Amino acid sequence: MLGLFAMIFFPELLPVDTIHEIVSSTNAQEIVWHSSGLFTYGAHTNTFHLRYAYVKGEQKRGPWQWWVTVRGYADTHIPETNYGYFLANLSLYDYGVEIEKWGWFVSYRGAAVPRWNQQSFLLLPFGVRRENPGEFDASSSYLEEPVNAAGIRLGWKNKNFYLSYSQGDYRHLIPMGVTAHVFLPWFQWRNTLIIYNGEPETYHLNDYHGKVQSSLSTALKISGMTFFFLTEGHYLQKEDRLGVRMEEAIRLGQVQLGCRQIWWRDVGWNIEGSLMYFLPGEEVALGMQASTEGKIYIGTRVDF
Repeated sequence: MLGLFAMIFFPELLPVDTIHEIVSSTNAQEIVWHSSGLFTYGAHTNTFHLRYAYVKGEQKRGPWQWWVTVRGYADTHIPETNYGYFLANLSLYDYGVEIEKWGWFVSYRGAAVPRWNQQSFLLLPFGVRRENPGEFDASSSYLEEPVNAAGIRLGWKNKNFYLSYSQGDYRHLIPMGVTAHVFLPWFQWRNTLIIYNGEPETYHLNDYHGKVQSSLSTALKISGMTFFFLTEGHYLQKEDRLGVRMEEAIRLGQVQLGCRQIWWRDVGWNIEGSLMYFLPGEEVALGMQASTEGKIYIGTRVDF
């Protein structure tokens, strides 16, 4: 039975996040470059957005590896705001070194706190950086990314499991993260807990709050079509918010049709649909996305 599941389910077809991914994406000795970016036109605001752009270089050398990542965006205008200057749009996002032996690892990182699951089958991702002017029109139902904090991460990993503890330091927030991920032949199960100080002026234990995410995803290939499924739950302790994200997509050739349902206990549902066309090589996609909130996007996404 397990062999049958392994034959018809193909989790390796799931999108790989080469920018934030916690498992090394290369075993090569040479420096390998990755990039991820999203450019959109928002019909609902009549504005262009370079929502985000990442460029990452990494190199693995025996038991250790290093990487550097820069992040930027192109300043856009919020219709009701007058800017007298261009906002800063390029910064160092991460720089790190990781040492591994027998599966045990320790890494020193500029972005030590784990990210939420970046997998998405639609044009626009579910995670959002609220401080980024390039994403000022993002849906309020999207999940805000954790604060980027320099620190340390240690744990154990192999091809099926990834366990880690992270601790960073950012303006007394002292964010900490615990991850427990399972990668099996027929699905991926990702679990992330982030703890931070909600009152940076004090260090009382009662001021620490948790955020939890648990995600299940898989891919099923039948008769030339690939079906993608993702189910994800969230709980934000300080805000007492409970939410769910579900995504489904069908891929036929270079065309992918996806649907996303987002539910928060305090605001209800937001449903989005997306149509993408992947150029040869599948590193660039052209697409459009619309939601029940009235937001309509046309855009180009790059991931390699």
